[in-house]
Amino acid sequence: MIISFQRGYIFFGMPKTGSTTLHYLLGNRSDSDIVLSRVDHGKHHHCAAAVRDFKEIFAMYPYSNFIKFGVIRDPVKLISSWYRIWSSDKLADPTNVNHHCWLEGRTLEEFVAELESPEYNGPRRYPSAQDFYTLDDGTLGVDFLVRNEHMSEDLAALETVLPLGLAEVVDNTRLNVQSNQRGVAKKLDIGPELQDRIYRLFAADVQLYKDTPEMNRKFLDSNPIAPVWLEGAEHFRQTYPHLYRANKNDKLRLRVKRSLVGIGLYKD
Repeated sequence: MIISFQRGYIFFGMPKTGSTTLHYLLGNRSDSDIVLSRVDHGKHHHCAAAVRDFKEIFAMYPYSNFIKFGVIRDPVKLISSWYRIWSSDKLADPTNVNHHCWLEGRTLEEFVAELESPEYNGPRRYPSAQDFYTLDDGTLGVDFLVRNEHMSEDLAALETVLPLGLAEVVDNTRLNVQSNQRGVAKKLDIGPELQDRIYRLFAADVQLYKDTPEMNRKFLDSNPIAPVWLEGAEHFRQTYPHLYRANKNDKLRLRVKRSLVGIGLYKD
């Protein structure tokens, strides 16, 4: 999650959607005031949690006034990404913090069947995009969604109201791609029947994905103006000193990552 008071935006990083790339690009900007790029600091804060956890700051700087955006991904590709992660041999190690998520050799079809069970409430609960971006009152908590499969195109549209300079560089800065494919074959055999099951299982996400172009168009047609709050970062520091310190550490880690990426040494 990234908050820019200077540019008036909030970026939400939904896991496995390609958000790490945008975190990397945005987090290295001087006008990205609050950068939470570690999971334990709030990298993947969803909209409702952000509104609840930062209610004091949003009382001073209304949440509704920010331009809020995130990334969305086709549900079949997203669940395939989660399957790759949870199938990784690294998770077989009982000392791994995510060992409880290990799929123990299950096939993708078995994984989907597990999620289809109405009784399932285990560690591999699928993080729905609809849930991630919906506020407690049931309304959508973002104004604009960038489709993973059309990232540069959608970013170019967003930049007509929020010029961040990302559209031209994002395709050459895709991170986490190799690490997300370790442990199992890159290409998964997903036939039409299994695809249909996944789409039925996550029908709300499918609908949100389909609605994204029209939602984005309506937002852009409303001629939004991002607020400028130069004192916001200082108020955040005073209100949430621990997270402000975490933000400083995360910015430092991103600068180190940038230097490693630049010389070809970065490995996630």
